[in-house]
Amino acid sequence: MATVNDLSPTPGDGKSPGRVYGWARALWVLPRLERRIEELEEAVVELRRLERRMAELTDVMAEVLMPADTRNEDQLRRLLEDYLKRI
Repeated sequence: MATVNDLSPTPGDGKSPGRVYGWARALWVLPRLERRIEELEEAVVELRRLERRMAELTDVMAEVLMPADTRNEDQLRRLLEDYLKRI
């Protein structure tokens, strides 16, 4: 994976081949970095979706695990119905 230092041109007087090579390499690496950023952004969206689903499931399980005499059956039914609609 390229770092910022890998993309920096070689210092010099502006006429050295290393400086040109550095910029050419930056132009070669830039599209790959842009694709990688897009992949990571998609992964973040997926993780957020999974985290929300896990939080909803945790709410359902918390209600299910309550003692029967203190549990709100109507709320439990609503939570289960909402959760099942989303999966």
